[in-house]
Amino acid sequence: MKNKVRPWCSVSRLSVAAPVAALLTLSACIASAADLAPAAAASPDEVMPAPVRKTVSPAKSAPDRAVLERQEMVAREAEISRLMDFFSQAQRRGDVAEASSAVSLLSSLLPPDSVALSRRAAWVEQMRGNADGSRRLLGRILNKLPDDLNATMNLALLDAREGKVQDAVARLRKLKLIHPEATEVDTLLSEIEGRSIFVARPPLNN
Repeated sequence: MKNKVRPWCSVSRLSVAAPVAALLTLSACIASAADLAPAAAASPDEVMPAPVRKTVSPAKSAPDRAVLERQEMVAREAEISRLMDFFSQAQRRGDVAEASSAVSLLSSLLPPDSVALSRRAAWVEQMRGNADGSRRLLGRILNKLPDDLNATMNLALLDAREGKVQDAVARLRKLKLIHPEATEVDTLLSEIEGRSIFVARPPLNN
């Protein structure tokens, strides 16, 4: 039985005078090395498939800040409009409790110096008999709108109810010069000057 060729061979040990023998010996070394080499690569059919990379969908970007602010503003304006309508309905019925509820809700949506808010709050306070509170709110309106028709007429009503008839008349005559087309000023002026039923008259609606 022939001995197996060792995997390590040295060409340096071969005689230079024997080139054929050297080539044969080198071939034997290469063959031995091939026996010990790892198995050949698998055929293409046997190649393990590369791991499939999952495509991660990019997360939806958050809505732009300006869009969110616009949506909030639209919702806020819609709620203000709804409460204004609610107040007007309560005012027409003379329902002070519901009107007051609407004013409380509006106060969280409108700035404190809002004319719209002050008008409605003044009506509620006047209906409650709180003349000082109503006068303060009407004065706030006139600070912004000095010739406001509604606020001035309601102040004249307050003056007349407190016995300040001359003040009320003077206020209304001045107002008539500014708003000559306002027939409601003439009506109220006639009532106050004629000592009509102005004392029992409710405040003017907004």
